Amino acid sequence: RAHEAGRRAEARVLLEKLREEDPDDVPVLNNLAAAQMKLKLTEEAIATLEHVLELEPDQYAAWFNLASIHFDRGQATLSGGGQPDADVVAKAMYAADRAVQYGGHLATMHTMRAKVLMLARSYAEAVTEFQASIRLGTDNEDVYLNCAKVQMNLGDKPGGIQTLMDGAAKHQGWAEVRIQILPYWVARKDGIAARTTMEEIETLLPDDPRLPQLRRFLEDNGL
Repeated sequence: RAHEAGRRAEARVLLEKLREEDPDDVPVLNNLAAAQMKLKLTEEAIATLEHVLELEPDQYAAWFNLASIHFDRGQATLSGGGQPDADVVAKAMYAADRAVQYGGHLATMHTMRAKVLMLARSYAEAVTEFQASIRLGTDNEDVYLNCAKVQMNLGDKPGGIQTLMDGAAKHQGWAEVRIQILPYWVARKDGIAARTTMEEIETLLPDDPRLPQLRRFLEDNGL
């Protein structure tokens, strides 16, 4: 980790020198902001990203990174048991909106906006954004998992199950969606589907500590 941090620090120094040569070089500034974010130099990263957006207001990568910074701040507060500051959520939402406005052809932009909407407790709209990310071909399993979870929490269990099924069908290497699907097959007493899903999970996660519990779950339900 120290070695990796050292390389990031070296990259930052190099990018700082390049910025001195041309303070308005957008690719350099974007890379510098990314390095600053990795080094947790948050305020420096915000200042760099804001300068990028002064130069090119439609730079969706910069809007994405700005949204990510504010989202992470809000999420950290939430994870610590507090409530995210309204100003932090508003800043994250504004940046996420611009990221989708200018980069809406990319799944990652919709994923970021969905995460911010969840932080803002706008759950129904978050589902819409997760679904947009899915339509655009996201390869992020968490998008399917989070979308399904929110759908079910909103009372749309069939929709949530379908989201998980779609994820499993499109991505043969995803185990977590299969773990979430397993109780559905058990509830339906579909032994064949349950055992097939269990076999897929065992193949994908042969050393997972949850396997004994999942096996007992099937056995306890006569499957």
